[in-house]
Amino acid sequence: MKQTIKLLLLFLVILGNTLYAQTDQEAIISSDNKIEWGYYFKRDSSEKERWFISSTLDKSDTISVFSLMPMEDAKPGWATVGKKVATIDLEKQSISIADIADNPSFGYYDAGWKKKTNNPKIQDDIELIRNSSVDIRWWFFRASNNSWYIINKNGTVYKFASKDEQYDWQEIDMDDMQPEFYVESGVKGVRFGESEDNNLPNITLDSVINNASNNQKIEPMVIKNSFKEYYAKFDKDVNIAITLKLTPIFQLLHK
Repeated sequence: MKQTIKLLLLFLVILGNTLYAQTDQEAIISSDNKIEWGYYFKRDSSEKERWFISSTLDKSDTISVFSLMPMEDAKPGWATVGKKVATIDLEKQSISIADIADNPSFGYYDAGWKKKTNNPKIQDDIELIRNSSVDIRWWFFRASNNSWYIINKNGTVYKFASKDEQYDWQEIDMDDMQPEFYVESGVKGVRFGESEDNNLPNITLDSVINNASNNQKIEPMVIKNSFKEYYAKFDKDVNIAITLKLTPIFQLLHK
């Protein structure tokens, strides 16, 4: 009997995990996210952005620089432009690159493909990025679902993905979540909390309808926050019914 109960509980756990798929947003906000890479660019002579990446976890005085290369077998290419040639400022969100020796053989180790390869582009990258200081535009982190994401200082988030051997960045809707960047013990990270818009008074469905009946104007953000969780509890058909019921309310917003 006990064995049967254990098997039943195991089945319910597996079923629950199958039915519930954690969203990207849930994975990102579920815990603090340790930032592992800084992503930055410099424009070439044609004003085209050439992207580079460096580790934020390297505790050495100087860190390495890699440049973006094409994908291979769904793996991003990161060419080693120079080893131990840069210093990163996590607080100022900038990176300074020292002089880098020329690479006339065009051979290098690709940290993404994890193998040695050859490409004349590597010399162009060396000449472009050496002896320069640039701002870090995006930060790479790995969320609790083990997927990679990038985030900029404004809180825009993209998920790393590929399609047909091409980069296919997917924007993640972070809704009203506000990013908080921090540096603790030399490690940069980002966590998310609710934005100030969510600090509005909690208004129930009945009170909003009563206000509408009394011809009182209601701020759009109040309506958004009041019904955000309410809508989430209903399926498509019920949502339609609620929307029809609230039509007079929304009309008040335009008075």
